[in-house]
Amino acid sequence: KKIAMPIANGSLCDHFEEFQYFLIYDFKNPLCIREDIKYPFREVEKLPLWLLTFGVTDIISRGIDHEVIKKLNQNKIHVFVGVRKKNPEDLIRDYLKKNLDTDEKMCYY
Repeated sequence: KKIAMPIANGSLCDHFEEFQYFLIYDFKNPLCIREDIKYPFREVEKLPLWLLTFGVTDIISRGIDHEVIKKLNQNKIHVFVGVRKKNPEDLIRDYLKKNLDTDEKMCYY
């Protein structure tokens, strides 16, 4: 599994499209490797295929456009939407425990 989080100003973005970079957590064997990766394009349309080149399977996000979710899902990338802001490492722990805390008001815009 590889889990990505859109980050702006050091924390999870309120709005997906405003990210500055992605944190990608790669779970290989018993290790978790974290990478900070900048998106090289301006067009959000290229994002799903770009994320696939890194093997991303899941995204943890706050607010996100419904059309972006559809494009990600079409590329077999699962999106967890409306997640409350926390330290990225805490969000990963919550994800692994299947205990992500969401705010229903943040789901779509």
